[in-house]
Amino acid sequence: VTVPMRSKEEAHDYRYFPDPDLVPFTLDAVFVDSLRAELPELPFQKQKRFREQYGLNDYDSFILISDRFLSEFFEQCASLYEDPENAAHWINGPLLKEINQRKCVFGDLKLTSENFVNLIKSVDHGVVSNLAGKDVLTAMLDQGRSADVIIQEGGWTQVSDDSVLTVIVDEVIAQNPSVAAQIKVGKVNAVGFLVGQVMKKSKGKANPKKLSELIMRRIGNG
Repeated sequence: VTVPMRSKEEAHDYRYFPDPDLVPFTLDAVFVDSLRAELPELPFQKQKRFREQYGLNDYDSFILISDRFLSEFFEQCASLYEDPENAAHWINGPLLKEINQRKCVFGDLKLTSENFVNLIKSVDHGVVSNLAGKDVLTAMLDQGRSADVIIQEGGWTQVSDDSVLTVIVDEVIAQNPSVAAQIKVGKVNAVGFLVGQVMKKSKGKANPKKLSELIMRRIGNG
């Protein structure tokens, strides 16, 4: 976009004088149109398309168009994954956080769209928790290996077995009797604190979707 910034009164204000050796020339419309046709999709055109085609909001689409390689990576992910909005959130959130912490640019990362999408799907399918998924992403970028291999070898698989979770839940309840008492009298918001403690003890491996119900059940039984 070209916009005027300031103006001068006369040509001599620019210390300018005509060069007698320069021959005037004109560019015909056909030549100009041929150049225009060769232009790539411009950033704001791409942002508009991202909003319309993928349903992204202004913020997510603007972040993605700020880097050509990042926007290309997003479209690769969108072609492999049925939820482009979630893909954009993972790119603009955890992935950009990694880029900022590493003080690098996207092109420096050894990350394929296939591996990145597989990680997101692992979180979607409950193989790993959202919290653990971010740690897996860090390991992927450090090691240059796939999400599946890192999850398997690192023991990142999410724990959903009630018998295993119950042991940790009971331990956390016993360590936080005042919070449990609040929940018993109806202050259900306090459940979030106990969920956080269980996630910490399980090193992010506990299935957070099951914890609230399990905690309420155990406190109710107590």
